Amino acid sequence: MWTFQTYVDIRGEREVAVWFEGIGPEDQASVLTALEQLAKVERDYWRRPQFDTLRKMDGMGEVILGKVGGVQTRLVGFFGPKSNRHVFTIVLVVTKKMNVYEPKDWEKTALRRRQECEEEKGRADVWYP
Repeated sequence: MWTFQTYVDIRGEREVAVWFEGIGPEDQASVLTALEQLAKVERDYWRRPQFDTLRKMDGMGEVILGKVGGVQTRLVGFFGPKSNRHVFTIVLVVTKKMNVYEPKDWEKTALRRRQECEEEKGRADVWYP
């Protein structure tokens, strides 16, 4: 069984949890369904249409949620931190509309946050949506 963690910023805020609380109940249910399906299977079965690796970003992947609030949405993260087995840490919510990604610097931000989670204790925390 997998555990999901989220990035915690320097102020102790959990951006993913705030995002989740701000979406509607139907969208929350679809996010929970996607995470529950992944949580029950081994890593070898994390693949499309629910998950994909980000080939340009070594070791990073995305949980593919489909439309949330009418916009294609992904939860970007990585397996780990290194010492934790069966943990996927979500560092960023990314949206895509008409080939425009938000936030614009999402790749750089995701990689920086991963590094922070791996190097600084307390920068990732278990998420119970």
